[in-house]
Amino acid sequence: MAKRLSKASIIVLVCFVSAIAISADKANSGGKEMVAERAKSQKSASLAVEAYLVQIPARALREAGVSIIPSKPEEAISIPKLLSCMTAGKDKGVLISSTRLVVGDNEEATSTIQNTYNLRLPATTKAKKGSEESYRIHQYKTVTEITVTTHIGHDDLIDMTLSFSHNGLTFDTADRIKEGLPPDLVEYQLAEIFEIREGRAVIVGSAQNGDTGLFLVVRAEILK
Repeated sequence: MAKRLSKASIIVLVCFVSAIAISADKANSGGKEMVAERAKSQKSASLAVEAYLVQIPARALREAGVSIIPSKPEEAISIPKLLSCMTAGKDKGVLISSTRLVVGDNEEATSTIQNTYNLRLPATTKAKKGSEESYRIHQYKTVTEITVTTHIGHDDLIDMTLSFSHNGLTFDTADRIKEGLPPDLVEYQLAEIFEIREGRAVIVGSAQNGDTGLFLVVRAEILK
């Protein structure tokens, strides 16, 4: 025969069940608050995006075992190989453009940098013997524009839509002027969607420009 619960036992049981319900409610509420807080934090977060355009002579690339259009995995460019090409040898690479902008999470931002250079160039390629060489001042403009849209995902991964363009002077401008030659111009454009990890520099694009290679390096950092 089943025993009846005493009034005291019933009161204890009700209190115990109520305590569990209250604890569960608090846990659910706390979980919701944590999710809401994390979503709010991401929504208000900003990112600093940096872009670097590097120009490297073909000779330096060959010495590093790099091909602009690789047919084998070992011929592909990497950050260590790029840095090696910029620090070793006579024909080392040069940074020809750099830009930085701040963009909000799930937002778009654009940065445009313009510079004007007044270059003193000979009026003629070669001066006649015994004559005084004349010079003219030529103006050259360089323009770098970058537009990015970002989204902060999980595990410090960032989805990025990027549009980048650069019109400017090549790395050997000074040498060409010494030889009495006008500078070469370089043009580079890239529109790409990719995923990068916060704080890690990544090569997102490359192109051939005459006997040199152009490489675009992008890095993003979440601002706390």
